[in-house]
Amino acid sequence: ICVSYQIRFYIIVSNLIAFSSMKAVVELAFVLPYYVMQRDDIKKDVISYFSYDYELAIFNLSVLADYGILFFSVIIAVDRYLTLRAIYSGLCRNATAALCVLGWICAALIPLIFFFCQCQYAFDYRVGKYN
Repeated sequence: ICVSYQIRFYIIVSNLIAFSSMKAVVELAFVLPYYVMQRDDIKKDVISYFSYDYELAIFNLSVLADYGILFFSVIIAVDRYLTLRAIYSGLCRNATAALCVLGWICAALIPLIFFFCQCQYAFDYRVGKYN
């Protein structure tokens, strides 16, 4: 059974919303507590507010969310282009599901590569920025 454009669109958008919500979780789990603790410890000489494992987990979640938003935005554009060109009309729900699964896999591969290559932005407290 083929599904209409609107249903395909909402399937893709729901995945985009999931990644956007994941980005909000990152903001609540890292950025907000960081600024609250920084304000409380303004006169103390604090090297790090969070453990390395926590920072690594939040960093990888942030990368997953960023690339998920990017890939699903591209999938929306491709879906819209194919719909306008009437190429997509013969494809069914399986094609939309395959695109969504491909988007999740691509978005998940980036943080895995960062993790295995030990790539992570480290906050340099002397300079006050990420390197």
